[in-house]
Amino acid sequence: MASPTNVLSLSDGQLATIRLKDLRLLMSRSPCDAVQQEEVKMRRRKLQNRHSAMTSSARKQRKITSMTENSMAKQHELLALRNEVANLQGQNTWLRMQTGKANESEA
Repeated sequence: MASPTNVLSLSDGQLATIRLKDLRLLMSRSPCDAVQQEEVKMRRRKLQNRHSAMTSSARKQRKITSMTENSMAKQHELLALRNEVANLQGQNTWLRMQTGKANESEA
């Protein structure tokens, strides 16, 4: 990236990614007054805050998605376990009936 000679000519992308050390050096060489330098600093801070907020939002969205996927997986697991319990209860009832019939026929 070619370094601009004036701080005021920095694009939003350049201003958001420039290191603070480089920005200070550029401002010391730039022919702008203290008010303009403060405006540049505030603009940079605003861009960084916006980037930080977008990153935070994306992180939260990934976390919510992950939690939703985990919840759905647990629901499917729970349903499978309930079906297995119902199946085993049915088998248990059938075996008790068979055992009862066998005991009746022996008696």
